[in-house]
Amino acid sequence: MPSAASGTREPLTIDRLLAEGWFTHRQWATVGEFTVDGRRLRAEPYRPISGSRHETRLEQKQSETFLVAHALAHLGFRHVALEPDESPDFRATFPLGVGEPIGIEVAELVEPDSARWRNAIENVRIGVRDAVDADPMLQAAITGRYVNLNLWRCPNRSAESRLLREILELLGSGALAAERHGRRLVDTRFPTLVEHWAHLRVTSFDGGSIDVTASAHSFDPRGLAPVALKVIERKRKKARRYDATAPLWLVLSVTDQRGVFGDSLDLLERFNIEIAPYERVIVSYEGRAVVWDRHGLVRDQRAS
Repeated sequence: MPSAASGTREPLTIDRLLAEGWFTHRQWATVGEFTVDGRRLRAEPYRPISGSRHETRLEQKQSETFLVAHALAHLGFRHVALEPDESPDFRATFPLGVGEPIGIEVAELVEPDSARWRNAIENVRIGVRDAVDADPMLQAAITGRYVNLNLWRCPNRSAESRLLREILELLGSGALAAERHGRRLVDTRFPTLVEHWAHLRVTSFDGGSIDVTASAHSFDPRGLAPVALKVIERKRKKARRYDATAPLWLVLSVTDQRGVFGDSLDLLERFNIEIAPYERVIVSYEGRAVVWDRHGLVRDQRAS
């Protein structure tokens, strides 16, 4: 997902990102024809969770809207009208003759440690870039360079501010001028960076840019299957308290970015999953959507 840093001429929308070539898959055009509270989704401005122009994370409700729209689009639904709600998360009305209105609950499929890694790294990265934007001296320090700080250990909340401070001190120290190859930082002036096994790499780059990233970590390609089963059971308990008059569907979307998780969906297909009080459970991952009803697996839709 591009950030507002990709330009400030007008708000980021699906329409704009399609026109500028950021989105090329035809499904984005399909998703854009869904509506939310009567407004076309393709014209809805993105609502990031912070005011930073470098922010890529969306407000929770808007993020959930995109997850639901993509899952339904995978299954061939078009021009669905979504209405945000609370219990369940959405009301969905299909075009005339396609089906009756339904309630939709939505959840992300991501291992807790992976979500913590992503949010911590994003917080530090955005803080660094915002500080560079505001300080001409820091801008000069990265001019003509791409600076990457790769953290091998995940910071907790209390360490994020210390990491930010030390990265800015590193940029102002003049150390970048002599740095060209990736190496682990061992300079005791930066104890938090040392503690998190930060690796610094500086290469030539037109203009100048800085990034904070997480090191690659091992993952189990089937590891999201047990996560999905836990989420389904938790959502079933929650749904039993709903005063629902319309059929209920549950959409689970894989948002874990550590690796490839198609094997998790393959493993889930082997289970006879209890889904009541839901009529449908949809697990969506990239170009694939797997669907269960109360009798078992009914569909595995893969992008052509």
